[in-house]
Amino acid sequence: MNAVVLSVIVMLALTLLRLNIIISLVVASFVGGLLANMEFQATWDAFQSGLGASSKLALSYALIGGFAYLVSASGVVDALAARITQKIEHEQQTVKITLITLITLMAVSSQNVLPVHVAFIPLLIPPLLGLFNKLQLDRRLIACLLSFGLVTPYMFLPVGFGQMFLNELIIPQIEQQGVVAEGVNMTTVMALPALGMLLGLLFAIFVSYRAPRAYALHPASEIKPVPEANTRSKAMNTYLALLFAVAAVVFLVVQLTMNSMAMGAIAGFLVVMLGQGFKWGEGNDLFTEGMKVMATIGIIMMAAAGFAEVMKQSGQIPSLVESAVNLFEGSRSMAALVMLLVGLLITIGIGSSFATVPLLAVIFVPIGMQLGFSVEVIACLLATAAVLGDTGSPASEVTLATTAGLNLDGQHDHIRDTVIPTMLHYNLPLLVFGWIAIFVI
Repeated sequence: MNAVVLSVIVMLALTLLRLNIIISLVVASFVGGLLANMEFQATWDAFQSGLGASSKLALSYALIGGFAYLVSASGVVDALAARITQKIEHEQQTVKITLITLITLMAVSSQNVLPVHVAFIPLLIPPLLGLFNKLQLDRRLIACLLSFGLVTPYMFLPVGFGQMFLNELIIPQIEQQGVVAEGVNMTTVMALPALGMLLGLLFAIFVSYRAPRAYALHPASEIKPVPEANTRSKAMNTYLALLFAVAAVVFLVVQLTMNSMAMGAIAGFLVVMLGQGFKWGEGNDLFTEGMKVMATIGIIMMAAAGFAEVMKQSGQIPSLVESAVNLFEGSRSMAALVMLLVGLLITIGIGSSFATVPLLAVIFVPIGMQLGFSVEVIACLLATAAVLGDTGSPASEVTLATTAGLNLDGQHDHIRDTVIPTMLHYNLPLLVFGWIAIFVI
């Protein structure tokens, strides 16, 4: 069996056994290198040379993590959640659509307007659990709302995390394989897969989880006042809300102007600090803490790039491409379906669509070119395959954060209520629409 295939299998097996993903990637790299008759030192040198390929993206992830942590620590989201909760309570909890719209919009904006990613979930969701219970609102629907909002924007819109995923990761990874991808419009390319996500969301809202679902009204699930919102004056809460709104606008303008999410995060941080949203020492500590949280994902992406470099230097990819082309017998439709399924398996194992891209690009691009796929089709398959499993992986930060927010009172199971619902409503449509896309792009 091809060394590349075996190393991917080893990586998946170790990950599923809950070995640290970075260690799994290093071990799999050595397995692939040694099977390809590379010397131990040569394998390690190749791995290290590949780390730099994702260093820019890792830096962006770390800096945006620091900015997100500042937003979370400010208590602005807490105060907003408490105010909305009280308003809905006053209106007798009769308009479920208000909650559905609020949560979806908050999740979508967490990828671009205020790029806090999953950090808003433990702030917004727990205060609303009591209200969910009284309304008998199915928490599986909430999981689907969160997954849609956390994933669809970055896979479709080149703003915020979408800028990182589409323009700073997908396009450069394709070009690293020797294919010119300049000028590819990723929004157009990913329109059909995004449509699949939207249809999955609508099915969850109007069909799957439309019926009421009873939950016990435990004291732990009742709405609790947010300390930050109560201890600050109304004027201070208003000022902070305006300050962070300005920081968000500056973040977007700088990011779009300089085409750099890292610079946007730095600019947003400076606005908050110059506006005295935090004391300098406190703000610096919070920013550093946030960088630590998100830097882990960046390190995983760098390790994945190192693994991909070992596979390239092993010399086994050309034989893998030739075998794959012969196996598919020139069938583009079959090749595309298998490539998407491979992406699903790898992403479920890793739990990160971002970290999956370097692994897939080194295999997908040569096979796609050999089969005569256009650059747009290759970009669509690569991005869709990477996203597959992000909302359905037990190890994904999207599913883990969702469960953490919804299971505060012990009434939401990670696998049954988060992983399976999101996998069924999003992975299946992504597979179908990602496959259809190769015929219409």
